Amino acid sequence: MSEVLLSKEQQTLCHLLANVLFHENHKIEEDVDFGKVYECARKQAVVMPAFLNINEYSIDSKLKQKIFSEILSQTNLIAKNYSHHAYLHELMIKHNIDYCILKGVASAHYYPQMMIRQMGDVDFIVKPQDLKKVDEILSQEGFRCWHMNHVCHEVYTKDDMHFEMHFDFIGMPEKEHEEIVREILKDFFKETREIHEDMFTFVIPNDFYHGLVMLMHTQKHLLAEGFGLRHLCDWALFIQSIDDFEKVFKEKLKKIGLWNYASLL
Repeated sequence: MSEVLLSKEQQTLCHLLANVLFHENHKIEEDVDFGKVYECARKQAVVMPAFLNINEYSIDSKLKQKIFSEILSQTNLIAKNYSHHAYLHELMIKHNIDYCILKGVASAHYYPQMMIRQMGDVDFIVKPQDLKKVDEILSQEGFRCWHMNHVCHEVYTKDDMHFEMHFDFIGMPEKEHEEIVREILKDFFKETREIHEDMFTFVIPNDFYHGLVMLMHTQKHLLAEGFGLRHLCDWALFIQSIDDFEKVFKEKLKKIGLWNYASLL
């Protein structure tokens, strides 16, 4: 097998992330091309955590201003995204709908600072029997349904809000493993937990289900378009929070054929 080497800029990006997310102390070289590091961070959707300590590095003033502008823009988008998550929570609670956030603030919950994980839309899941009711609720709130006929989710938009409502889990295996996975997921909504982040409240999965959802999601990405550093950061921060990863995951993941993949990831 040929060895895959990181470029100097890619290695620098990994070190920048490690210093912020895992409190490492990697030395950042001054002669690195930070323009390339920044472009790589943008493609991987990790500008916020990578350049959180931007003033500690020797970066050209023009480029530094460009990165500052990106960080300010991302901060604004993340803050809006949190308010959209909170809006969804209030809506679901008001109408007594069981729901759970997938990815987004659920993954940000494991970050050292919640506002440094970049986010796009609001991904959440509801029970299949509540689909019609949630569709009516969102329509009454002024959301437009895209009617995508997707196998596991529907998209709703209103102004700058973008909701991706799942009625099934992304990355479900086929054939012999599907029944086992669905059996494991049968108590998903019974095991959710309500968390409070500053002024916001959300419902997220428990640790095991959060890990399982991430594994199925990244596996689908790997087989389709690939996954990037943000996925890996999510996973690394998550497993770091688990006291005994094997005890929580090994037996169940072996049953569904995901243990080797989880170990590799």
